[in-house]
Amino acid sequence: MYVPWDMWIKANRKHRGLTQHDLAYELGASQRAVINWENGITTPKKMYQERINGLFGDYPR
Repeated sequence: MYVPWDMWIKANRKHRGLTQHDLAYELGASQRAVINWENGITTPKKMYQERINGLFGDYPR
């Protein structure tokens, strides 16, 4: 089942009790980047996708 990145990131972040700021810090990204990902404005670059997968587990394809 396909899940868009924005929904997957937000759901996993909230499930783990992280704020957008916390997630940005963990990933070495800006809070603005996390906001853009969660709102579907942008998709994380490959480097961040790998870091997100390391934090939350593999993205469902």
